[in-house]
Amino acid sequence: MKKKLLFLIIALAILALISTNGAKGKIYSYFNGDALYYQGVVYLVTTNSGVAELYQIDNNQIVLTSKIKATAESAVCDGFVDGVLNVEQGGLFLFLTDGKYVYKYDINEPSDPKLFKRSNDETSSVFLGLGKMDNKVYSVAEQGIKIWNDDLVVFYNAALANSIPHNLKFSKKGGFIFNVNNDKLEIYDAYSPKLISLIDIQASDNHERNIFNDETSGTIYAVDDRAVKQFDFAGNVIESFKHTSSQGYDIAYTPGDDHLFFSDGIGIVKLNKNDLKPLSWIYTKNFNGTGGWATGLKVVRDDYGEKIIIFVGNNIVILNQDLKKVGAIATSDPGNICLAQESVFLSVNLNSATPGSEVFLSGRGFDPGEEVSIYLADKKVSSAKADNYGRFYRAVVVPSIKSGLTNIKAMGESSNKNYEVNFQIEGATIPTGSKPVMLDKYSAISGEEILVSGIGYNPKEYVLIYLSFDKIGVALVDSAGAFSKTVKIPTVQSGAKEIRVQGNDSAISHSVDFWVN
Repeated sequence: MKKKLLFLIIALAILALISTNGAKGKIYSYFNGDALYYQGVVYLVTTNSGVAELYQIDNNQIVLTSKIKATAESAVCDGFVDGVLNVEQGGLFLFLTDGKYVYKYDINEPSDPKLFKRSNDETSSVFLGLGKMDNKVYSVAEQGIKIWNDDLVVFYNAALANSIPHNLKFSKKGGFIFNVNNDKLEIYDAYSPKLISLIDIQASDNHERNIFNDETSGTIYAVDDRAVKQFDFAGNVIESFKHTSSQGYDIAYTPGDDHLFFSDGIGIVKLNKNDLKPLSWIYTKNFNGTGGWATGLKVVRDDYGEKIIIFVGNNIVILNQDLKKVGAIATSDPGNICLAQESVFLSVNLNSATPGSEVFLSGRGFDPGEEVSIYLADKKVSSAKADNYGRFYRAVVVPSIKSGLTNIKAMGESSNKNYEVNFQIEGATIPTGSKPVMLDKYSAISGEEILVSGIGYNPKEYVLIYLSFDKIGVALVDSAGAFSKTVKIPTVQSGAKEIRVQGNDSAISHSVDFWVN
Protein backbone atom coordinates (compact mmCIF):
# COMPACT_ATOMS: atom_id res chain seq x y z
CA MET A 1 0.00 0.00 0.00
CA LYS A 2 2.81 2.40 0.93
CA LYS A 3 4.61 1.59 -2.34
CA LYS A 4 1.45 2.36 -4.36
CA LEU A 5 0.92 5.66 -2.55
CA LEU A 6 4.58 6.59 -3.03
CA PHE A 7 4.27 5.80 -6.76
CA LEU A 8 1.17 7.99 -7.05
CA ILE A 9 2.85 10.92 -5.32
CA ILE A 10 5.95 10.58 -7.52
CA ALA A 11 3.80 10.29 -10.66
CA LEU A 12 1.85 13.44 -9.86
CA ALA A 13 5.03 15.30 -8.94
CA ILE A 14 6.66 14.32 -12.24
CA LEU A 15 3.50 15.27 -14.11
CA ALA A 16 3.59 18.73 -12.52
CA LEU A 17 7.15 19.26 -13.81
CA ILE A 18 6.57 18.14 -17.41
CA SER A 19 6.87 20.98 -19.93
CA THR A 20 4.98 21.25 -23.20
CA ASN A 21 7.53 21.26 -26.00
CA GLY A 22 6.73 23.58 -28.88
CA ALA A 23 3.57 25.01 -27.33
CA LYS A 24 3.07 28.75 -27.24
CA GLY A 25 -0.31 28.70 -25.50
CA LYS A 26 -2.39 26.69 -23.08
CA ILE A 27 -5.81 25.16 -23.50
CA TYR A 28 -8.86 25.07 -21.28
CA SER A 29 -11.31 22.27 -21.91
CA TYR A 30 -15.04 22.79 -21.68
CA PHE A 31 -18.38 22.14 -23.35
CA ASN A 32 -17.89 19.50 -26.04
CA GLY A 33 -14.76 20.91 -27.59
CA ASP A 34 -11.39 22.53 -27.12
CA ALA A 35 -8.98 25.12 -28.53
CA LEU A 36 -5.25 25.88 -28.43
CA TYR A 37 -2.56 27.88 -30.21
CA TYR A 38 0.17 25.80 -31.84
CA GLN A 39 2.89 26.82 -34.29
CA GLY A 40 1.23 30.02 -35.48
CA VAL A 41 -2.34 28.72 -35.75
CA VAL A 42 -5.33 28.43 -33.43
CA TYR A 43 -6.80 24.92 -33.53
CA LEU A 44 -10.41 24.28 -32.55
CA VAL A 45 -12.19 20.96 -32.17
CA THR A 46 -15.89 20.48 -31.53
CA THR A 47 -17.97 17.35 -31.06
CA ASN A 48 -21.32 19.16 -30.89
CA SER A 49 -22.53 17.27 -33.96
CA GLY A 50 -21.35 13.85 -32.73
CA VAL A 51 -18.60 14.02 -35.36
CA ALA A 52 -15.25 15.50 -34.35
CA GLU A 53 -14.70 18.58 -36.51
CA LEU A 54 -11.21 20.10 -36.57
CA TYR A 55 -10.79 23.78 -37.54
CA GLN A 56 -7.85 26.11 -38.04
CA ILE A 57 -8.25 29.81 -37.24
CA ASP A 58 -5.65 32.09 -38.79
CA ASN A 59 -6.54 35.66 -37.81
CA ASN A 60 -9.97 36.11 -39.47
CA GLN A 61 -9.92 32.91 -41.56
CA ILE A 62 -11.78 29.86 -40.19
CA VAL A 63 -11.13 26.65 -42.14
CA LEU A 64 -12.58 23.18 -41.54
CA THR A 65 -9.58 20.87 -42.04
CA SER A 66 -11.06 17.44 -41.27
CA LYS A 67 -13.86 15.39 -39.75
CA ILE A 68 -13.57 12.19 -37.72
CA LYS A 69 -16.55 9.87 -37.36
CA ALA A 70 -17.00 7.44 -34.50
CA THR A 71 -17.09 3.90 -35.88
CA ALA A 72 -16.95 1.54 -32.89
CA GLU A 73 -20.07 -0.66 -33.03
CA SER A 74 -19.91 -1.44 -29.32
CA ALA A 75 -19.57 2.21 -28.27
CA VAL A 76 -21.91 3.53 -25.59
CA CYS A 77 -22.78 6.63 -27.61
CA ASP A 78 -23.68 7.14 -31.25
CA GLY A 79 -20.88 9.61 -31.94
CA PHE A 80 -18.16 11.42 -30.04
CA VAL A 81 -19.25 13.32 -26.95
CA ASP A 82 -16.09 15.26 -26.10
CA GLY A 83 -12.61 16.08 -27.32
CA VAL A 84 -9.43 17.80 -26.18
CA LEU A 85 -6.30 18.91 -28.00
CA ASN A 86 -2.88 18.15 -26.53
CA VAL A 87 0.71 19.02 -27.40
CA GLU A 88 3.24 16.30 -26.63
CA GLN A 89 6.81 15.52 -27.66
CA GLY A 90 5.44 13.97 -30.82
CA GLY A 91 3.55 17.12 -31.75
CA LEU A 92 -0.20 17.81 -31.81
CA PHE A 93 -2.75 15.16 -30.79
CA LEU A 94 -6.50 14.97 -30.45
CA PHE A 95 -8.20 12.91 -27.73
CA LEU A 96 -11.83 11.86 -28.21
CA THR A 97 -14.36 9.71 -26.40
CA ASP A 98 -17.55 7.98 -27.54
CA GLY A 99 -18.52 6.96 -24.01
CA LYS A 100 -16.85 3.51 -24.07
CA TYR A 101 -13.38 4.26 -25.42
CA VAL A 102 -10.83 7.04 -25.32
CA TYR A 103 -9.12 7.63 -28.69
CA LYS A 104 -5.86 9.39 -29.48
CA TYR A 105 -5.36 10.81 -32.99
CA ASP A 106 -2.17 12.22 -34.48
CA ILE A 107 -3.21 15.49 -36.16
CA ASN A 108 0.20 16.88 -37.07
CA GLU A 109 -1.22 16.75 -40.59
CA PRO A 110 -4.60 18.38 -39.77
CA SER A 111 -6.23 17.37 -43.06
CA ASP A 112 -5.36 13.69 -42.50
CA PRO A 113 -5.84 12.62 -38.83
CA LYS A 114 -4.41 9.19 -37.99
CA LEU A 115 -5.58 6.98 -35.14
CA PHE A 116 -2.61 6.60 -32.81
CA LYS A 117 -4.25 4.42 -30.15
CA ARG A 118 -7.54 3.42 -28.57
CA SER A 119 -8.05 2.53 -24.93
CA ASN A 120 -8.81 -1.10 -24.10
CA ASP A 121 -12.37 -2.22 -23.45
CA GLU A 122 -11.73 -3.99 -20.15
CA THR A 123 -13.37 -1.24 -18.18
CA SER A 124 -17.10 -0.83 -17.64
CA SER A 125 -16.75 2.94 -17.31
CA VAL A 126 -19.03 5.24 -19.27
CA PHE A 127 -16.91 8.23 -20.15
CA LEU A 128 -18.87 11.49 -19.94
CA GLY A 129 -16.17 14.01 -20.79
CA LEU A 130 -12.47 14.83 -21.13
CA GLY A 131 -10.25 17.52 -19.64
CA LYS A 132 -6.67 18.78 -19.45
CA MET A 133 -4.10 19.41 -16.74
CA ASP A 134 -0.85 20.77 -18.13
CA ASN A 135 -0.14 18.32 -20.99
CA LYS A 136 -1.94 15.31 -19.55
CA VAL A 137 -5.50 14.27 -20.44
CA TYR A 138 -8.03 13.05 -17.90
CA SER A 139 -11.45 11.53 -18.32
CA VAL A 140 -14.57 11.88 -16.19
CA ALA A 141 -16.74 8.78 -15.95
CA GLU A 142 -19.63 7.57 -13.85
CA GLN A 143 -17.11 5.59 -11.82
CA GLY A 144 -14.54 8.33 -11.28
CA ILE A 145 -11.84 10.54 -12.74
CA LYS A 146 -8.78 9.04 -14.48
CA ILE A 147 -5.49 10.44 -15.80
CA TRP A 148 -4.08 8.83 -18.96
CA ASN A 149 -0.43 8.66 -20.02
CA ASP A 150 0.78 9.14 -23.59
CA ASP A 151 0.11 5.46 -24.37
CA LEU A 152 -3.51 5.64 -23.12
CA VAL A 153 -2.80 3.74 -19.93
CA VAL A 154 -4.48 4.96 -16.73
CA PHE A 155 -1.94 5.87 -14.06
CA TYR A 156 -4.25 7.73 -11.66
CA ASN A 157 -7.82 7.06 -10.59
CA ALA A 158 -10.01 8.78 -7.99
CA ALA A 159 -13.54 7.70 -7.07
CA LEU A 160 -15.03 11.16 -7.59
CA ALA A 161 -17.88 11.64 -10.01
CA ASN A 162 -20.24 14.30 -11.35
CA SER A 163 -23.13 13.83 -13.79
CA ILE A 164 -21.98 17.10 -15.40
CA PRO A 165 -18.45 16.09 -16.44
CA HIS A 166 -16.94 19.54 -16.93
CA ASN A 167 -17.88 20.52 -13.38
CA LEU A 168 -15.16 18.11 -12.17
CA LYS A 169 -11.61 19.16 -12.98
CA PHE A 170 -7.99 19.10 -11.87
CA SER A 171 -5.94 22.14 -11.00
CA LYS A 172 -3.38 23.01 -13.65
CA LYS A 173 -0.52 21.18 -11.92
CA GLY A 174 -2.68 18.34 -10.66
CA GLY A 175 -2.45 18.91 -6.92
CA PHE A 176 -6.16 19.60 -6.40
CA ILE A 177 -9.47 18.39 -7.75
CA PHE A 178 -12.40 20.83 -7.93
CA ASN A 179 -15.98 19.56 -8.04
CA VAL A 180 -18.85 22.01 -8.57
CA ASN A 181 -21.77 20.11 -7.09
CA ASN A 182 -25.07 22.03 -7.01
CA ASP A 183 -24.52 24.96 -4.60
CA LYS A 184 -21.14 23.71 -3.29
CA LEU A 185 -17.60 23.93 -4.58
CA GLU A 186 -15.76 20.89 -3.23
CA ILE A 187 -11.96 20.98 -3.14
CA TYR A 188 -10.01 17.72 -2.79
CA ASP A 189 -6.36 17.00 -2.22
CA ALA A 190 -5.57 14.93 -5.32
CA TYR A 191 -2.93 12.87 -3.53
CA SER A 192 -5.35 11.46 -0.90
CA PRO A 193 -7.95 12.26 -2.29
CA LYS A 194 -9.62 13.86 0.71
CA LEU A 195 -12.03 16.77 0.93
CA ILE A 196 -10.10 19.76 2.25
CA SER A 197 -12.57 22.61 1.67
CA LEU A 198 -16.28 23.16 1.01
CA ILE A 199 -17.33 26.56 -0.36
CA ASP A 200 -20.91 27.81 -0.72
CA ILE A 201 -21.93 29.29 -4.07
CA GLN A 202 -25.21 30.74 -5.32
CA ALA A 203 -26.85 28.14 -7.57
CA SER A 204 -30.46 28.14 -8.72
CA ASP A 205 -29.91 24.67 -10.22
CA ASN A 206 -27.15 22.24 -11.14
CA HIS A 207 -25.75 23.13 -14.56
CA GLU A 208 -22.39 23.45 -16.32
CA ARG A 209 -20.16 25.74 -14.31
CA ASN A 210 -16.42 26.23 -14.54
CA ILE A 211 -13.87 27.63 -12.09
CA PHE A 212 -10.36 29.02 -12.57
CA ASN A 213 -7.66 28.28 -10.01
CA ASP A 214 -4.96 30.96 -10.05
CA GLU A 215 -2.03 29.00 -8.68
CA THR A 216 0.15 32.14 -8.54
CA SER A 217 -2.08 33.84 -5.97
CA GLY A 218 -3.51 30.64 -4.51
CA THR A 219 -7.08 31.80 -5.15
CA ILE A 220 -10.12 30.53 -7.03
CA TYR A 221 -12.36 32.44 -9.44
CA ALA A 222 -15.90 31.16 -9.88
CA VAL A 223 -19.02 32.50 -11.57
CA ASP A 224 -22.22 31.45 -9.81
CA ASP A 225 -25.79 32.48 -10.50
CA ARG A 226 -25.32 35.84 -8.80
CA ALA A 227 -21.75 37.05 -9.22
CA VAL A 228 -18.17 36.40 -10.25
CA LYS A 229 -16.21 35.82 -7.05
CA GLN A 230 -12.59 35.42 -6.08
CA PHE A 231 -12.21 33.05 -3.10
CA ASP A 232 -9.33 31.85 -1.00
CA PHE A 233 -9.23 28.12 -0.27
CA ALA A 234 -11.12 28.66 2.99
CA GLY A 235 -14.07 30.10 1.06
CA ASN A 236 -13.54 33.75 2.04
CA VAL A 237 -14.63 36.17 -0.71
CA ILE A 238 -11.77 38.46 -1.72
CA GLU A 239 -13.43 40.29 -4.63
CA SER A 240 -16.87 40.09 -6.22
CA PHE A 241 -18.69 41.42 -9.27
CA LYS A 242 -22.48 41.02 -9.55
CA HIS A 243 -23.52 40.13 -13.10
CA THR A 244 -26.88 40.94 -14.71
CA SER A 245 -28.01 37.40 -15.52
CA SER A 246 -29.62 34.78 -13.31
CA GLN A 247 -27.12 32.15 -14.51
CA GLY A 248 -23.34 31.83 -14.41
CA TYR A 249 -21.38 29.41 -16.59
CA ASP A 250 -17.75 29.64 -17.59
CA ILE A 251 -14.66 31.64 -16.75
CA ALA A 252 -11.47 31.75 -18.84
CA TYR A 253 -8.01 33.25 -18.45
CA THR A 254 -4.82 33.34 -20.50
CA PRO A 255 -1.65 33.06 -18.35
CA GLY A 256 0.11 36.40 -17.95
CA ASP A 257 -2.93 38.56 -18.72
CA ASP A 258 -4.29 41.16 -16.31
CA HIS A 259 -7.89 40.31 -17.18
CA LEU A 260 -10.27 37.38 -17.51
CA PHE A 261 -13.58 36.62 -19.23
CA PHE A 262 -16.80 35.03 -18.04
CA SER A 263 -20.11 33.94 -19.59
CA ASP A 264 -23.54 34.34 -18.02
CA GLY A 265 -25.81 33.20 -20.84
CA ILE A 266 -26.85 36.64 -22.04
CA GLY A 267 -23.31 37.68 -22.90
CA ILE A 268 -19.55 37.77 -22.32
CA VAL A 269 -17.84 40.17 -19.90
CA LYS A 270 -14.16 41.10 -19.64
CA LEU A 271 -13.04 41.86 -16.06
CA ASN A 272 -9.93 43.25 -14.46
CA LYS A 273 -8.35 40.23 -12.80
CA ASN A 274 -7.27 42.07 -9.66
CA ASP A 275 -10.43 43.93 -8.63
CA LEU A 276 -13.07 42.32 -10.93
CA LYS A 277 -14.08 45.67 -12.37
CA PRO A 278 -15.77 45.35 -15.80
CA LEU A 279 -13.63 46.46 -18.75
CA SER A 280 -15.92 45.61 -21.68
CA TRP A 281 -18.78 43.31 -22.60
CA ILE A 282 -20.99 42.08 -25.42
CA TYR A 283 -24.50 40.60 -25.40
CA THR A 284 -25.32 37.53 -27.47
CA LYS A 285 -28.11 39.47 -29.20
CA ASN A 286 -25.31 41.57 -30.75
CA PHE A 287 -23.60 38.56 -32.36
CA ASN A 288 -24.91 39.69 -35.76
CA GLY A 289 -27.67 37.14 -36.21
CA THR A 290 -26.10 34.25 -34.31
CA GLY A 291 -27.79 35.02 -31.00
CA GLY A 292 -28.14 32.16 -28.53
CA TRP A 293 -27.20 31.49 -24.92
CA ALA A 294 -23.49 31.83 -24.12
CA THR A 295 -22.25 28.94 -21.99
CA GLY A 296 -18.84 27.41 -22.74
CA LEU A 297 -15.92 29.79 -23.11
CA LYS A 298 -12.27 29.53 -24.14
CA VAL A 299 -9.62 32.17 -24.68
CA VAL A 300 -6.38 31.65 -26.62
CA ARG A 301 -3.75 34.15 -27.70
CA ASP A 302 -2.26 34.11 -31.20
CA ASP A 303 0.00 36.46 -33.16
CA TYR A 304 -2.92 38.88 -33.68
CA GLY A 305 -4.13 39.07 -30.07
CA GLU A 306 -6.78 37.15 -28.21
CA LYS A 307 -9.42 34.88 -29.71
CA ILE A 308 -12.52 34.39 -27.55
CA ILE A 309 -14.33 31.19 -28.49
CA ILE A 310 -17.90 30.92 -27.22
CA PHE A 311 -20.19 27.89 -27.28
CA VAL A 312 -23.66 29.29 -28.00
CA GLY A 313 -26.24 26.51 -28.21
CA ASN A 314 -25.41 24.48 -31.32
CA ASN A 315 -23.14 27.21 -32.64
CA ILE A 316 -19.66 28.46 -31.90
CA VAL A 317 -18.90 32.18 -32.13
CA ILE A 318 -15.33 33.52 -32.38
CA LEU A 319 -14.54 37.08 -31.25
CA ASN A 320 -11.29 39.04 -31.35
CA GLN A 321 -9.79 40.86 -28.38
CA ASP A 322 -12.01 43.89 -29.09
CA LEU A 323 -15.07 41.63 -28.82
CA LYS A 324 -15.70 42.00 -32.54
CA LYS A 325 -17.08 38.94 -34.29
CA VAL A 326 -14.49 37.07 -36.38
CA GLY A 327 -16.88 34.36 -37.49
CA ALA A 328 -19.21 31.57 -36.43
CA ILE A 329 -19.49 27.82 -36.86
CA ALA A 330 -22.91 26.19 -37.11
CA THR A 331 -22.80 22.54 -36.11
CA SER A 332 -25.21 20.06 -37.64
CA ASP A 333 -27.88 17.96 -35.95
CA PRO A 334 -26.06 15.34 -33.84
CA GLY A 335 -28.87 12.83 -34.13
CA ASN A 336 -29.06 10.18 -31.43
CA ILE A 337 -25.76 10.86 -29.70
CA CYS A 338 -25.12 10.24 -26.04
CA LEU A 339 -26.25 13.32 -24.12
CA ALA A 340 -26.58 13.95 -20.42
CA GLN A 341 -30.26 14.00 -19.45
CA GLU A 342 -31.16 17.35 -17.95
CA SER A 343 -34.12 18.14 -15.75
CA VAL A 344 -36.66 20.64 -17.05
CA PHE A 345 -35.69 24.11 -15.89
CA LEU A 346 -36.41 27.74 -16.78
CA SER A 347 -34.31 30.74 -15.87
CA VAL A 348 -35.10 34.45 -16.29
CA ASN A 349 -32.36 37.05 -15.93
CA LEU A 350 -34.71 39.37 -13.98
CA ASN A 351 -37.39 38.58 -11.41
CA SER A 352 -39.27 41.81 -12.09
CA ALA A 353 -39.62 44.37 -14.89
CA THR A 354 -41.88 47.06 -16.26
CA PRO A 355 -43.96 46.52 -19.41
CA GLY A 356 -41.93 47.22 -22.51
CA SER A 357 -38.73 45.95 -20.88
CA GLU A 358 -36.75 43.06 -22.34
CA VAL A 359 -36.02 39.94 -20.29
CA PHE A 360 -33.89 36.96 -21.27
CA LEU A 361 -35.09 33.39 -20.80
CA SER A 362 -33.10 30.17 -20.98
CA GLY A 363 -34.57 26.73 -20.60
CA ARG A 364 -33.38 23.14 -20.74
CA GLY A 365 -34.63 19.60 -20.35
CA PHE A 366 -37.08 19.83 -23.28
CA ASP A 367 -37.18 17.43 -26.21
CA PRO A 368 -34.56 18.21 -28.87
CA GLY A 369 -36.03 20.26 -31.72
CA GLU A 370 -39.46 20.75 -30.20
CA GLU A 371 -41.30 24.07 -30.15
CA VAL A 372 -41.40 25.64 -26.70
CA SER A 373 -44.19 28.13 -26.02
CA ILE A 374 -43.57 30.97 -23.57
CA TYR A 375 -46.42 32.35 -21.47
CA LEU A 376 -46.58 35.41 -19.24
CA ALA A 377 -49.63 35.68 -16.99
CA ASP A 378 -51.15 32.73 -18.90
CA LYS A 379 -50.90 34.62 -22.20
CA LYS A 380 -48.61 33.29 -24.92
CA VAL A 381 -46.02 35.96 -25.65
CA SER A 382 -43.35 34.11 -27.65
CA SER A 383 -41.96 30.72 -28.66
CA ALA A 384 -38.56 29.17 -29.28
CA LYS A 385 -37.20 25.99 -30.81
CA ALA A 386 -35.24 23.72 -28.47
CA ASP A 387 -31.78 22.90 -29.82
CA ASN A 388 -30.25 19.44 -30.20
CA TYR A 389 -29.64 19.35 -26.45
CA GLY A 390 -33.18 20.32 -25.46
CA ARG A 391 -32.18 23.87 -24.58
CA PHE A 392 -33.54 27.18 -25.77
CA TYR A 393 -32.86 30.88 -25.41
CA ARG A 394 -35.25 33.73 -26.07
CA ALA A 395 -35.44 37.47 -25.41
CA VAL A 396 -39.02 38.50 -24.58
CA VAL A 397 -40.55 41.97 -24.31
CA VAL A 398 -42.83 42.25 -21.28
CA PRO A 399 -46.31 43.05 -22.61
CA SER A 400 -48.57 45.76 -21.28
CA ILE A 401 -50.46 44.10 -18.43
CA LYS A 402 -51.58 45.04 -14.96
CA SER A 403 -48.79 45.35 -12.40
CA GLY A 404 -48.46 42.69 -9.72
CA LEU A 405 -47.11 39.18 -9.11
CA THR A 406 -47.63 36.72 -11.97
CA ASN A 407 -45.61 33.95 -13.64
CA ILE A 408 -43.58 33.10 -16.72
CA LYS A 409 -43.99 29.56 -18.05
CA ALA A 410 -42.26 27.55 -20.77
CA MET A 411 -44.08 24.53 -22.20
CA GLY A 412 -42.89 21.97 -24.74
CA GLU A 413 -45.56 21.65 -27.41
CA SER A 414 -44.87 17.98 -28.16
CA SER A 415 -43.56 16.72 -24.80
CA ASN A 416 -45.85 18.83 -22.56
CA LYS A 417 -42.84 19.35 -20.30
CA ASN A 418 -43.21 22.68 -18.54
CA TYR A 419 -41.61 24.87 -15.89
CA GLU A 420 -42.72 28.20 -14.46
CA VAL A 421 -41.20 30.90 -12.28
CA ASN A 422 -42.72 33.81 -10.39
CA PHE A 423 -42.37 37.21 -12.03
CA GLN A 424 -43.29 40.68 -10.81
CA ILE A 425 -44.79 43.20 -13.24
CA GLU A 426 -43.72 46.58 -11.94
CA GLY A 427 -45.73 49.76 -12.29
CA ALA A 428 -44.33 52.43 -14.56
CA THR A 429 -42.24 55.08 -12.81
CA ILE A 430 -43.07 58.78 -12.92
CA PRO A 431 -40.03 61.06 -13.25
CA THR A 432 -39.46 63.69 -10.57
CA GLY A 433 -41.28 66.90 -11.46
CA SER A 434 -43.76 65.15 -13.77
CA LYS A 435 -47.38 64.19 -13.13
CA PRO A 436 -49.42 61.21 -14.39
CA VAL A 437 -52.14 63.58 -15.72
CA MET A 438 -51.56 67.18 -16.80
CA LEU A 439 -53.91 69.70 -18.52
CA ASP A 440 -53.13 72.88 -20.38
CA LYS A 441 -56.14 74.39 -18.55
CA TYR A 442 -58.20 73.13 -15.64
CA SER A 443 -61.53 74.71 -16.58
CA ALA A 444 -63.41 75.07 -19.87
CA ILE A 445 -66.87 75.36 -21.37
CA SER A 446 -68.68 72.60 -23.24
CA GLY A 447 -67.34 72.29 -26.81
CA GLU A 448 -63.94 73.74 -25.91
CA GLU A 449 -60.75 71.77 -26.58
CA ILE A 450 -58.11 71.02 -23.93
CA LEU A 451 -54.73 69.25 -24.11
CA VAL A 452 -54.40 66.18 -21.85
CA SER A 453 -50.93 64.69 -21.31
CA GLY A 454 -49.25 62.42 -18.81
CA ILE A 455 -46.50 59.93 -18.05
CA GLY A 456 -46.12 56.71 -16.06
CA TYR A 457 -48.13 54.31 -18.23
CA ASN A 458 -47.10 51.12 -19.96
CA PRO A 459 -45.22 51.72 -23.20
CA LYS A 460 -47.25 51.14 -26.39
CA GLU A 461 -50.55 50.63 -24.58
CA TYR A 462 -53.64 52.73 -25.24
CA VAL A 463 -55.01 54.99 -22.51
CA LEU A 464 -58.67 55.95 -22.23
CA ILE A 465 -59.51 59.53 -21.28
CA TYR A 466 -62.68 60.23 -19.33
CA LEU A 467 -64.55 63.32 -18.16
CA SER A 468 -66.00 61.81 -15.01
CA PHE A 469 -67.73 58.73 -16.55
CA ASP A 470 -67.88 59.91 -20.17
CA LYS A 471 -65.11 58.68 -22.48
CA ILE A 472 -63.80 61.65 -24.43
CA GLY A 473 -60.60 60.35 -26.04
CA VAL A 474 -58.05 57.58 -26.67
CA ALA A 475 -54.25 58.01 -26.92
CA LEU A 476 -51.29 55.75 -27.64
CA VAL A 477 -48.51 55.75 -25.04
CA ASP A 478 -44.98 56.14 -26.42
CA SER A 479 -41.91 54.05 -25.51
CA ALA A 480 -41.15 56.37 -22.58
CA GLY A 481 -44.58 55.81 -21.03
CA ALA A 482 -45.91 59.24 -22.00
CA PHE A 483 -48.89 60.40 -24.05
CA SER A 484 -50.48 63.63 -25.26
CA LYS A 485 -53.99 64.12 -26.70
CA THR A 486 -56.28 67.05 -27.55
CA VAL A 487 -59.90 66.33 -26.58
CA LYS A 488 -63.18 68.27 -26.76
CA ILE A 489 -65.29 68.83 -23.65
CA PRO A 490 -68.75 67.38 -24.35
CA THR A 491 -72.02 69.06 -23.47
CA VAL A 492 -72.47 68.35 -19.78
CA GLN A 493 -73.88 70.14 -16.77
CA SER A 494 -71.50 72.75 -15.42
CA GLY A 495 -69.75 72.16 -12.13
CA ALA A 496 -66.92 70.15 -10.52
CA LYS A 497 -65.74 67.15 -12.53
CA GLU A 498 -62.57 65.09 -12.98
CA ILE A 499 -60.40 64.16 -15.94
CA ARG A 500 -59.42 60.48 -15.54
CA VAL A 501 -56.84 58.55 -17.59
CA GLN A 502 -56.77 54.74 -17.49
CA GLY A 503 -54.44 52.26 -19.18
CA ASN A 504 -56.42 49.89 -21.36
CA ASP A 505 -54.11 46.91 -20.64
CA SER A 506 -52.44 47.83 -17.38
CA ALA A 507 -55.52 49.36 -15.69
CA ILE A 508 -53.23 52.10 -14.33
CA SER A 509 -55.55 54.99 -13.45
CA HIS A 510 -54.92 58.63 -12.48
CA SER A 511 -57.17 61.68 -12.32
CA VAL A 512 -57.15 65.44 -11.73
CA ASP A 513 -59.88 67.85 -10.74
CA PHE A 514 -61.56 69.81 -13.55
CA TRP A 515 -64.30 72.49 -13.72
CA VAL A 516 -66.86 72.81 -16.51
CA ASN A 517 -68.00 76.43 -16.79
